Amino acid sequence: VSGITMTDSSITSYRGMDTGDYYAYGFFGGVVDGSVKNITFTDFDIFKPGFTSQNSVTAVAVGALLFSGEVSGIHVGDGSVTGVSRVAGVVGYIGGAKTGDEGPANTGDAVMGTITVSGNTNDADLTSGWTTSSHGTAAGIIATTNLKSMTGGTYQITNNINNGSISGFYAAGIVASDFSPSAQVNVTGNKNYGNVTTSCEVAG
Repeated sequence: VSGITMTDSSITSYRGMDTGDYYAYGFFGGVVDGSVKNITFTDFDIFKPGFTSQNSVTAVAVGALLFSGEVSGIHVGDGSVTGVSRVAGVVGYIGGAKTGDEGPANTGDAVMGTITVSGNTNDADLTSGWTTSSHGTAAGIIATTNLKSMTGGTYQITNNINNGSISGFYAAGIVASDFSPSAQVNVTGNKNYGNVTTSCEVAG
């Protein structure tokens, strides 16, 4: 996939089944119980798409992956990505959504299953424009996880590689922040070769 442009402040977001405060932007804005596999992205132009929000999520490939599914074999090529707050090369957000009275009717009986993010490579340089609080998360593979009002589930984050330079309040080669305390999180076999710059904390 070549020639993606996401720079317009009026670009439509995928609101993550109305998680309440996450707005996701990507070639695939949102994936629900599905898979995205074996795609290479080149020649992209991504600079702060959407409106200003502390939970604006920007990724080249997938903005949000909800409930269950897989993102694997994705290659994000050389380039630069700047997001409003949460930024990733491969997947911006993985996890759940608000349910019950706080959630939308179409959340239905959704439950957390297994989310797999495996065998992906990011070569792009990533920058979060949110530099004064923990909402400024940037990572080569996943910017953030959050279960919202859901519980359980499993995250398999394996054998991913980041080569790009990463900059944010929280910055990491693989996963910048995790707000899924009841999920089983398996992070194995990943490698970071990129430079990481942060105004708060650094992680591999």
